[in-house]
Amino acid sequence: MAETGTQALELVQRLRPDVVTLDIRMPELSGLKVLEAMRTESERPLVIVLSGLTELEYRDKCLQLGAEFFFNKATEFEKVIEILSERGAA
Repeated sequence: MAETGTQALELVQRLRPDVVTLDIRMPELSGLKVLEAMRTESERPLVIVLSGLTELEYRDKCLQLGAEFFFNKATEFEKVIEILSERGAA
């Protein structure tokens, strides 16, 4: 688990996980910047953004940058479990 956006990006590049969950608000490098940097990766993981910033502009931006899913972490956390179960990753 990464504590900062910089760590998240480093771990994604080093470990090549199948699934990544991101928040938008992260120290050092925002989740949006992590998504942007991941766009250049040839083998991208499934990306789920789980955030308290639920305004439509954030959702749209995350999806535009390559996130497959965007959920409100206060009310939609169970959807992450559903997605992972459907894909055999839970």
